[in-house]
Amino acid sequence: MIQCIGTSEKKKGCKFYQAIDVYGTRYNIGDSAWIKLGDNGESLGFVRIENIIEDRNSKKLVNMRWYKKPTEVLKEVVNNFLEFPRELFITNLYDKKPAEYLSGKISVVSYSTYRKEEKAKNHKHMYFCRKAYDTYSKQISVLPDHFFPSEDEADSSSSSSSNSDDESETKSRKRKRKASPQSKKPNKKRKTKR
Repeated sequence: MIQCIGTSEKKKGCKFYQAIDVYGTRYNIGDSAWIKLGDNGESLGFVRIENIIEDRNSKKLVNMRWYKKPTEVLKEVVNNFLEFPRELFITNLYDKKPAEYLSGKISVVSYSTYRKEEKAKNHKHMYFCRKAYDTYSKQISVLPDHFFPSEDEADSSSSSSSNSDDESETKSRKRKRKASPQSKKPNKKRKTKR
């Protein structure tokens, strides 16, 4: 069963959600996942979920951003691509697929987080991403470490499926307040003419 979770926001006749349950696995916006590349589901790709949509016909769709493995990126562009088999490159390719194509969650973290985690090398669902690949210009750029959450943040966001949307909305507002403190204007007393 596939079910959208939380309150929806309507835009252009479609409903946008923060999460979706696909056959018992909850996916949130920002999660990374395996996705079936065709109807037969034999091969899998790697994606980052950007939006969760229910269209006018009640079809559940996922807007996603594709990752590529080092072996999929031009060999002359990538150095040491055989050295890091758990590395993924985030690309500038976006796509929309039916939600039922989602085929399991993966954890994509920064390289520094990956190196700190002892279990990372044995964790079959953990990957790291430290570079973006522009599929048009064939250029690679380095990502800032904060582009991906730490493993603890990733685990807490995926395991908090019981948290209500109100709680996550409140946390989001608190983060925004911390990130951009409001400047207080000093009280100026008016001078009155006598």
